Amino acid sequence: MPSLRSSSTYRGVRTRPADNFYMKIRAAGYRLMLETFKTVHEAARVYDTAAWQLGHPLCDWPERKAARQAKRARKAFILAQMDGPTIIGDKDPLWADLFSSTVSSSSDSDIDLSHVYSFDLCFNEICTDICRALHFFRTHIEDAVRNSLGQAVFKHNTLASCEKQKMAMRKGFALAFLVSFLSCHLIPVPSQASSDGFLQCLREKLPSELVFEQGSSSFTTVLVSSIRNPKFFTNTTVRPLCIVTPTDATHVQAAVRCGRWHGVRLRVRSGGHDYEGLSYRSARFEVFGVVDLAKLRTVSVDRFESTAWVDSGATVGELYYTIAKNNPRLGFPSGVCSTIGVGGHFSGGAIGMMMRKHGLSIDKVIDAKLVNANGDLLDRAGMGEDLFWAIRGGGGESFGIVLSWKVQLVHVPSIVTVFNIGKALDQGTVEILTKWQEVGPSVTDDLTIRVIVQRDQALFQALFLGTCRLLAVTMRSKFPELNMTTADCHSMTWLESAAFINSGNTDVEALLSRNTSLSTFTKNKSDYVRTAISKLDWSNIISWFEMNAAGMIILEPHGGFMGTVPAAATPYPHRNGVLFNIQYIVFWQGDGTATTTWLANFYELMGKHVSNNTREAYVNYRDLDIGQNVVVGDVSTFDGGKVWGEQYFMSNFERLASVKAAVDPTDYFRNEQSIPPLLQGQK
Repeated sequence: MPSLRSSSTYRGVRTRPADNFYMKIRAAGYRLMLETFKTVHEAARVYDTAAWQLGHPLCDWPERKAARQAKRARKAFILAQMDGPTIIGDKDPLWADLFSSTVSSSSDSDIDLSHVYSFDLCFNEICTDICRALHFFRTHIEDAVRNSLGQAVFKHNTLASCEKQKMAMRKGFALAFLVSFLSCHLIPVPSQASSDGFLQCLREKLPSELVFEQGSSSFTTVLVSSIRNPKFFTNTTVRPLCIVTPTDATHVQAAVRCGRWHGVRLRVRSGGHDYEGLSYRSARFEVFGVVDLAKLRTVSVDRFESTAWVDSGATVGELYYTIAKNNPRLGFPSGVCSTIGVGGHFSGGAIGMMMRKHGLSIDKVIDAKLVNANGDLLDRAGMGEDLFWAIRGGGGESFGIVLSWKVQLVHVPSIVTVFNIGKALDQGTVEILTKWQEVGPSVTDDLTIRVIVQRDQALFQALFLGTCRLLAVTMRSKFPELNMTTADCHSMTWLESAAFINSGNTDVEALLSRNTSLSTFTKNKSDYVRTAISKLDWSNIISWFEMNAAGMIILEPHGGFMGTVPAAATPYPHRNGVLFNIQYIVFWQGDGTATTTWLANFYELMGKHVSNNTREAYVNYRDLDIGQNVVVGDVSTFDGGKVWGEQYFMSNFERLASVKAAVDPTDYFRNEQSIPPLLQGQK
């Protein structure tokens, strides 16, 4: 066997004189873990027999909870068996080579450390699963065996054999938990490597024209290309180490693997509309890279199946345009702003003007392609239903990098109708708003009427999937207070309506624009309303917009299709019972103290009018004011995440955290409001 290496560098990474000592310890730990896989197999078999006996109908036992725990832990041990020994023994000859070259060694000095570096990352991931399984086994099953198996009266003389199995399991725990401790706590992991190594890895794995380091002349241009808020482009902004602009999936996979190997986390940007800028900056000091998906923007429409694949880097405007140009009778329910990136928008649910008829964008997602924390490219079948559920509304950047989405398109009329009716705040607006909150969520689902309140006016903006004549009849019957007539109608194609609602004209080519501006500062917040607001309270609310520093609110009705979807169907929980949601927006140039103070005070006032058992919020209107992750031991804590997470996701937050623990337990994909992993013992 080759002896321990003593060179001062390994794969371009400089080592200290003491590194050989730590490498030697690591190799010894690997040998110990590899030897333990046999013990894990044996413990799993012993446990399996005990669990079968605990759950056997012949067993007379005092604690049925123990059997349920046993069945749960069995799944954990099956996972350990699959991810550990099966990989080593059967699937990967390199692992088999590592096994034979380490376990058969007679001394630490005979370890070939070329294997050690080669398998650090994969081995660490396997160790994580083994640790979780062993912890689950110890916590639930040893107690079950001790409390139930030792007390139960088993028929057919099973008690003696079960006690023998219990002793065998305990005998194996000493070695098993020593190894789990080494693998989880003592063995150095690749995340401690330098950012220089990360950049070197990217240089080796990716074409140079796709990577923009801070020293590059184009770095600032690429960074600012989709920044929407100058608040996040200052001298004090924590900027990325580099920006990767992939053109295919292999580039994303390489970036993730380089990041995992060298301990540099990645943030993901599609359209740059994250209201807190977390897709390209950090609110805390952190070394990170950005994967900018702007070059992954293909939209492919299958007009015969009425489906489309859309890349995450495409904008909503590009999606609408491509669909309608392929077939003007097809459309898709998504957001109003045409420059929103599909990746981030879909990841948060994606409300829009057709949600009352067809639901959210995520309600129409039927497949996706994602690069996970291991750098693997997965589709729906490969990722499994839990992860597929989580990415459809669970917030961007928590579970991996979604590269593309397959969506079910919807049929739209050849002609739709829109109107914009403005009402001065002193011209009966209070009465109209009081009635609107009743009509908006309950009227025919072909009609969506949203309201924009700003300065001295309330603008009622509608999309009707039908003719002007039928819309006028509906409005006279259901909402006469608005005094809408056929003269207010604008008839057009669905694509033209997307342009009109976004910009006030029917120039569909403008939907393809990606122009940005750094001239205006903004801040956003959100709420959901489940109980109608009284006329008197509306009067007080409207008075706030007479103040000099006042911002604006956008009221978007729910109901219709939205009310038919269970809250747990997707991570977006704001379904049945929601009347409308509120988006608060303030704008300023120069000193924004007065404006942001107005927003804070107005938001506090609205607290008594909105959902309050849990004050709900929309994750796509991200707001760091409601809370940020607490990181302990380089992993975001579940309790810290609940502060903000339950406002966005309500009871779905716990399931999201469980999915996170299963697919990214080391919290590689992380930002200030990413889903934390719900690790065993945290709840």
